[in-house]
Amino acid sequence: ELNIPWEFTQKESHHRIIRGGEVYKIGLSGHMSLLRWRLLSLRARCQFLVWLIRVKMLRGAFNIFHLSEIDTTLHHLSAGDYLRTSVSPEVADFEADPFTGVMHFHRTDDISAGVLVALMRLITENGGFRMCYTKGGIAAIPKALAGLLQVQTGVSVTSVSPKGSAVEVVHDGIGELFDAVVVATTGDVAGEIVKPLPETAVA
Repeated sequence: ELNIPWEFTQKESHHRIIRGGEVYKIGLSGHMSLLRWRLLSLRARCQFLVWLIRVKMLRGAFNIFHLSEIDTTLHHLSAGDYLRTSVSPEVADFEADPFTGVMHFHRTDDISAGVLVALMRLITENGGFRMCYTKGGIAAIPKALAGLLQVQTGVSVTSVSPKGSAVEVVHDGIGELFDAVVVATTGDVAGEIVKPLPETAVA
């Protein structure tokens, strides 16, 4: 809708992750390539591979652009806790956490397991690991939106709550009514300012 081109990284691309002061190169050519990742123990690599295969076989809606359609049980568990218990603590702390921190500015404990599974489905849907980017970088989306909306910066939002058929946003002691509001922040902040927090809320 914003006419922003969507791009994938080149095949056979590499990323680097630091663990214990040592730099490890991560090849992203395909599922089996992770067995060569010295970043993780052999056991963790095998557990990660098995999990990726299971994720690919999952049935249901896992569209990263329609998170409300994902099974809500996955949204009530953080991605970090989910990976530590279902896959491996190494995968959670040394693979997924750097990825989500750099690509999405959130730690794995700040996003839901539903978001994580949807991300993995997106970047592995063609058989390899292909990161997705908007042309112009991540700033392209808010810049395009800003061109269509009235934007205010430097204000402190203290509450977001329903008011009749509208939504009231209170900032700096002033309440404004809107048709709809998108809260794009971490789950802990959303829980503080959105009252009441809907049961279907996605962090």
